[in-house]
Amino acid sequence: MQGLGAEIAKNLILAGVKSVTLHDEGVIELWDLSSNFVFTESDVGKNRALTSVQKLQELNNAVITSTLTSKLTKEQLSDFQAVVFTDISFEKAFEFNDYCHNHQPPISFIKAEVRGLFGSIFCDFGPEFTVVDVDGEDPHTGIIVSISNDNPAFVSCVDDERLEFQDGDLVVFSEVHGMTELNDGKPRKIKSARPYSFTLEEDTTNFGTYVKGGIVTQVKQPKVLNFKPLREALRDPGDFLLSDFSKFDCPPLLHLAFQALDKFVSDLGRFPVAGSEEDAHKLISIAGNINESLGDGRVEDINPKLLRHFAFGSRAVLNPMAAMFGGIVGQEVVKVCSGKFHPLFQFFILTQWGHFLQSLWTLLISDH
Repeated sequence: MQGLGAEIAKNLILAGVKSVTLHDEGVIELWDLSSNFVFTESDVGKNRALTSVQKLQELNNAVITSTLTSKLTKEQLSDFQAVVFTDISFEKAFEFNDYCHNHQPPISFIKAEVRGLFGSIFCDFGPEFTVVDVDGEDPHTGIIVSISNDNPAFVSCVDDERLEFQDGDLVVFSEVHGMTELNDGKPRKIKSARPYSFTLEEDTTNFGTYVKGGIVTQVKQPKVLNFKPLREALRDPGDFLLSDFSKFDCPPLLHLAFQALDKFVSDLGRFPVAGSEEDAHKLISIAGNINESLGDGRVEDINPKLLRHFAFGSRAVLNPMAAMFGGIVGQEVVKVCSGKFHPLFQFFILTQWGHFLQSLWTLLISDH
């Protein structure tokens, strides 16, 4: 329940999910006040979850908000549809994620962290997660002008409005006069979709002759996503969701940086000291060792300058970054609960370092 956890909880409570449980064994430190909007100086020394629950509950009394302050066990996760971890080592994350991935039904697992101007999200919604509605839009429709008696049949629609169909879409027909066989409600596949026509994968040679009228409506199909567990996805992350197409090389490198930071904290029991060149070199060295162990999946160009900046700010949780990532993670949890909209698959890594430098340079010029 540091800055990122508070933002996620806030968004979920405002979204109106059924219930939210806040877990934290730690107590509030002065450091937490920079990122968590709930805490005040008088709260220092109190449990984070217990201090947060009352103020967060006030946001929406319709959402049951509770706390858990004891050590978390795998078995306790079975009570939840989705779990979000914001401050956890990879070693513990592997343990919890394996349990969630193999649970019946699977428990959706999200690991998110914000380190300075860098952030990372990992999603695993189970071996077979069904998205009922990929885009949340209403089904596309068209008004029919003609249907040929052919194999396959050619369908033309009015040219007042472009069709939004794509090859492979399923459609149903209604109110067709003459060729009434198409009004049976059976989904049919289309191909060769054009702005005002398409080809229907159906033999209409022996159907009645089209006379007039008719509406064609898209049938939205569910999509099944096969998520990999964290320990497998970490070594083979696949394609990263890009937020900045000018920085194709950043996500793989930062993916490596977050692993190196986890190893650094595990070995030394602390985060790199802000501005410490010695700690930065240690993290860069760890990143290099991890990269060499990846074989063909290694990053070709390790940018020591970017890793140095990553190390310098890794202890900080900045409120703007927590707010942004809290919104993204909150959306992913709502997707789990509703089955609507395509979720993150599976890593999303973002840096605002370039924007920070640009803003700083603009500020320096303005001051000058």
